Amino acid sequence: METTIINCDCMCHSLHVRPDVESKTVDISLWNYGFNDGKLHWKKRLQILIDGFAYSDLVVLDKEELDKLISTLEEARGKIA
Repeated sequence: METTIINCDCMCHSLHVRPDVESKTVDISLWNYGFNDGKLHWKKRLQILIDGFAYSDLVVLDKEELDKLISTLEEARGKIA
């Protein structure tokens, strides 16, 4: 599965979006790179090495909820364009 990475302007976070074809959901992880000099704590570094995930939170969306998110983002984009 291919992951798309969307970086925050603050340079402390990113969203990792990954479709899960088997469960027919989309996983959205919030990665937290830290506010203190941008370095991850050693426990988070170890977690990345073990399972590949350094997320603070994980949101799993089915098709209906994904459609709501897309609609909301498109509406927000229209307001700031």
